[in-house]
Amino acid sequence: MMKEDLFSTASPTAINLKQDSVPKPKRPYKKNRAKKRMVTQAESFQINKLLEANLTPKDENGIVSFLNDMDDDKIAKAIGPHVSLYSVRHLRQEVFGVVRKVSQRKDDTDTNKLEARVAELEKNLMQISRHAVSRLTRVEEMFNKLCEEAGSSLKIKIPER
Repeated sequence: MMKEDLFSTASPTAINLKQDSVPKPKRPYKKNRAKKRMVTQAESFQINKLLEANLTPKDENGIVSFLNDMDDDKIAKAIGPHVSLYSVRHLRQEVFGVVRKVSQRKDDTDTNKLEARVAELEKNLMQISRHAVSRLTRVEEMFNKLCEEAGSSLKIKIPER
């Protein structure tokens, strides 16, 4: 059966569609693409200068962070209304790499506090383990003594700790 015959049948069970009746999908991204403007070389230079002024030097992991509550969006707005956040982010990633958010910054005092807390917890854990081992040894001795008094040949031996 030919293609024309399939669409020209008049039976109630057949689908009667014409090729032109199916709407083409809209592509809104093409409209938006025309409105986007590339960053000029002068704007790129200004962005880099602002990024240098508002980023910390790279840490041992090669990560930088913003100073003074700045971010890519604020830098884009400082350059001009036509500069997008994505343009600034792209330039920053090319030049400076990954940025750590303010909430992710390492603070030396916080690190020192955490290290002190871990040391304290390890000390407490050792004390608790020593106490548990001594109690377990005492229970072993008491059980064996009771078995001897009862005349039983049962004995327990707790493995080495």
